[in-house]
Amino acid sequence: MANTNTNTSKASGISVITLNCQGLRDPSKRAVLFSWLNCVKSEIVCLQETHSTSRDEFVNWISRESDAGNNPQRYSVLSSPGSVRSCGVAVLLKPGFTVDSEIFDHQGRLQILHLSLPYSSTFQLVNIYGPNKKPDGIAFFESVLSQIHASLPSVVCGDFNTVVDPSIDRVGCNPSSPWAYNWPISLANLTNEMDLKDIWRLRHPDDRCYTWSRANGSQASRLDMFWLSSSLIDSVIDIGIYPYFRSDHSYVFLTFSLPSTPERGPGLWKFNSSLLLDPHFTAEVTAFWHEWQLEKPTFPNLAIWWDAGKKRLKLIIRRYSRQQTSLRRSRIQSLESALVNLSRRQGLGEDVASQIKEVKDDLDLEFRHRAHGARIRSKEQWAEEGETSSCYFFRKEQSSGMRRLFSGIRNAQGIIVRSISAILHVWCLYYVHLFTASNLSQPDQNFFLDSLDLKLTDAESSLCEGDVLNTECLAALKSFKNNKSPGLDGLSYEFYKHFWNLLGNDLVHVFNSSLNTGLLSFSQRTGVITLLYKKDDRFDTKNWRPISLLCCDYKILSKVLTNRLKLVLSSVISPEQSCGVPGRFSGESVRMLQDIVNYAHLHDIGAAILSLDQEKAFDRIDWSFMLNVLERMNFGPVFRSWVALLYTDIFSRVLVNGFTGELFRVTRGVRQGCPLSPLLYILVAETLSSALRKDPNIDGFELMNGQCVKLCQYADDTSILVQSDQALLSVFSLFSRYERASGAKLNVSKSHGLLIGSWRGRSNMPVNLKWSNASIVILGCQIGTNTQPNWDSLLEKFKGKISLWKGRQLSFRGRALLANVLGLSIFWYQATIFDVPKTVIAQINKLLFPFVWNKKREWLARSSLTQPVDQGGLGVVDVGRKISSLCVLWIRRLLTNSSGHPWMLIFNHYTQLVFHQDVNSLFARDSIPAYLTKRLPPFYSSLVRAWVDLKGTRDGDVWVLPRPHRDPVPVSDVSAKMGYLFLSEYQHVDHRAIAKFAQLAIPVDWQSVWSHLRLWRFVRSVQDTAWLSSHGILPTADRLIRFQMNVDPLCFCGQPESLVHIFTSCTLATELLSWFMLQLRRQTSLVVLTDAQILFGFTSPSPTPIVFTALLGVLRHHMWLARNSHRFDGIYPFAPDILKKARSTFRFLVRMHQRHCPQDLFVREWLADGIIGSVTDQDWIRFSPDFIT
Repeated sequence: MANTNTNTSKASGISVITLNCQGLRDPSKRAVLFSWLNCVKSEIVCLQETHSTSRDEFVNWISRESDAGNNPQRYSVLSSPGSVRSCGVAVLLKPGFTVDSEIFDHQGRLQILHLSLPYSSTFQLVNIYGPNKKPDGIAFFESVLSQIHASLPSVVCGDFNTVVDPSIDRVGCNPSSPWAYNWPISLANLTNEMDLKDIWRLRHPDDRCYTWSRANGSQASRLDMFWLSSSLIDSVIDIGIYPYFRSDHSYVFLTFSLPSTPERGPGLWKFNSSLLLDPHFTAEVTAFWHEWQLEKPTFPNLAIWWDAGKKRLKLIIRRYSRQQTSLRRSRIQSLESALVNLSRRQGLGEDVASQIKEVKDDLDLEFRHRAHGARIRSKEQWAEEGETSSCYFFRKEQSSGMRRLFSGIRNAQGIIVRSISAILHVWCLYYVHLFTASNLSQPDQNFFLDSLDLKLTDAESSLCEGDVLNTECLAALKSFKNNKSPGLDGLSYEFYKHFWNLLGNDLVHVFNSSLNTGLLSFSQRTGVITLLYKKDDRFDTKNWRPISLLCCDYKILSKVLTNRLKLVLSSVISPEQSCGVPGRFSGESVRMLQDIVNYAHLHDIGAAILSLDQEKAFDRIDWSFMLNVLERMNFGPVFRSWVALLYTDIFSRVLVNGFTGELFRVTRGVRQGCPLSPLLYILVAETLSSALRKDPNIDGFELMNGQCVKLCQYADDTSILVQSDQALLSVFSLFSRYERASGAKLNVSKSHGLLIGSWRGRSNMPVNLKWSNASIVILGCQIGTNTQPNWDSLLEKFKGKISLWKGRQLSFRGRALLANVLGLSIFWYQATIFDVPKTVIAQINKLLFPFVWNKKREWLARSSLTQPVDQGGLGVVDVGRKISSLCVLWIRRLLTNSSGHPWMLIFNHYTQLVFHQDVNSLFARDSIPAYLTKRLPPFYSSLVRAWVDLKGTRDGDVWVLPRPHRDPVPVSDVSAKMGYLFLSEYQHVDHRAIAKFAQLAIPVDWQSVWSHLRLWRFVRSVQDTAWLSSHGILPTADRLIRFQMNVDPLCFCGQPESLVHIFTSCTLATELLSWFMLQLRRQTSLVVLTDAQILFGFTSPSPTPIVFTALLGVLRHHMWLARNSHRFDGIYPFAPDILKKARSTFRFLVRMHQRHCPQDLFVREWLADGIIGSVTDQDWIRFSPDFIT
């Protein structure tokens, strides 16, 4: 219990109380509170429901208590006022705290303080009074996330007015009550993204203790909580819940120590790829390298020359970057000074409004550049062109940094060390132990080598031989994605792609020279291990995920060897292994295992599936054994030499908080992050696979045709089937021998077994393993009797993701793309392997489309939204269609694979039972009865339905998919993407806008209309208006009235409001279009604009530069904004003001296109050869007067 008699000293930590005080307007209630606080002596007090109405009022309350001698703790206060009856939050602070910053809302629900004490780090205190109704709560916690600082250790506390787990945090409450809502997804997102932990629940995982209750005890909930950053969890001294006698809420008391700020080092230098847009930079690098090539004879070998050249390049790049940063800083300072001077002149009556706008536009572009840098550093997987969600990206960048930050680590003796040198030493010892080769058994190695059956032919072996070629290296380089972290040298893939013509031949010569000398350059042999926090105890080494950063030039060589190896891999890797071999899919193994479980259950066949996990599998591979495997598989001497080169005299070092540790030698393991590593691993693992298949004591599982299935593998994930105890014992005996041969180590604690058929319920298993009668997870999928993927969990994840993205400023198209790429993707793996119920598809759509519309009404048919962007849609994935297209991959494997995977045999078994035909005969039929299809197991039923939907047929000996008005496509050539395209063609529905504008007698070139939408991609609001307008779905009065809405039918000009009227004949439109025609006539002799041109721009191709179509779109957008201002705010539009705003938007749009357009094309199409403006020698745009004033 909190000590109410003695002070909690700073030596023992910082004490914090959170209390819902239920109003402090009554002076006697304040007096009692402060009297009580004098006993508790907490250093920070977070209060909710203060009922103060202003910040000054609370300060006066404190003053009165101080004057009365009732504030000996000398509390000061910061507050967010509420009303006399509700809300209001406040933080009382004892002297000594420095408030670095403060954020508060104006509803009395939120305070965010950045606090610090002398000689300690800054921390973030968040005081919350959550709404007591779910819709308000969801919105509130979304807003908190957007304001919180991700890089600071945080203490989030208060009355959340919701519970985490109603089964343990609530009692007696009516679940249908509007205020008794459970932990909303927006709050889950807040705690997940900020990595916050419920400290009381961590300390009391099973206790039922409540912080609010009714007087009669009939209802109670744990509403008042402390959530702490995971970095603070081990600094918590005490946490408790105690009753407070003047409230129906208990108070929660926390004591924690604040760790000192971890020292930050310089980190690794990384090349800034934006320099590649600067032609002067390219020229400087080119000039240097031409001179550097002449220095080759002065170095002992090319590898040393190459590394020295990279170091010189780094110096040149850093010097140039500093110069550019200085110029940018000076430009910002100059612009800010100009803005101050212009504002002063405006205050004196000068007309400088247009100049002020120009300067503000330039400043806006500069700070967008900063936001772009944050976006890159945040490693955000996707961002929309022109997106300026600066806070979002800075928060992502900060959050990413926190996941790499160490305050300490537990050494081998169990002691937490905190100095950088000690932390680095712990990690160095950890990896030296892991990466040092051990003595292995040569007889056991020979046993596994002798078990290998598959070998390359001499012709196949020759495909991997020889020096590396420039074309191979360039192809490898192009296959790498941009914005990936480089290695020790800091040079990125973007750098090599840009300068390949300059550096490529030299790098190829360095590689081939290194093969002859037997040693790569030092930078190519050295990796940097950076560590990413996973979860749980931050001081435990096992809770950090290592990421190896290897130099990009090394990875180019590795990728070349990978590409060679992939050409022959299927010849030496058995079908049971699905990792890395082109054409193989891990889902086939999962499907087979699930079918075996079902078959065993149906026929009461006793068996077990073992899922064996190996500890640090990639890191324990023995190099000599690996090279012997390559030799035994008949890989040639040159390829083996290339592989040996990658593992000769190699080193690593650990990066912690920006500091690099000492160099240590690596003598075993394949390198994480190296493209070749997975393939080298499966070559070694093939020895285990082959030995398992050959062992007569391991019986496997016998399928319906007598075929025996013993195992399936995906890299180090090995699943083995047995039907006898002897087989089970033999598996573990063989694996022990494999450990002695390869250095592998079985992780028994993470290995599982599933008992199936008549073995379910067995308790006398001869091997001590985690056995389950229900299900186990294999390759991310739940395998078991009558199991399905946890669709509810995936739906929650999808809901959580789209909730997180609500802080992004996105267009409709951007939201659609984000949902497609990063949201719906969580379903596709499971949907590829299991049938997706229609109810799940409906629930996905129920979340998907409101997100795309940003909770607005769905103004357009979903069939239009799912059409491609270049056909006027948003490209939103049609979920049902996508699932059917995934079936295409199974159909292709089924009809083109002559060897036959076990799942195909099982499918064939079911079609024989239902249709009395094999699969081939069934698919050759002209029609397949739907009522019989439903009798198949759900997954196989979905394959048959997809074949019918795709209108598949047989043309002679070739299986084909027909296409309207085109030649049929062989099934062997069909991809999932093509299948989706075919289904889209079959199910195509025209946009309603086509008929709508045809009825209005407005001729439209729709292909031009859809292509024009890209003109406004840098100003999302303009693009959205253009898209809505093109579909004729802007919510104008005539349209709203058709939806039975009660609105004024007249435009502000007094005429009936319609889309055509607003943009063509309204008085505002007339004035703005008159100005537009003045500009257009400087380029063309056009006398009058048609309605089609006003609404949709100029048809492509057209002699009229595209800038005029872009300008029309901007004008339409501002007409629409003016209409909304009048209708909702009563502001009558004034054409000169509207035009001023439109010009500003237009100037920004033109500036953004300058960054993405070749100069000659930009001058012709976007500056209309001088009509819009011109480009200065400094690459600035000087706009014509008509576009400024």
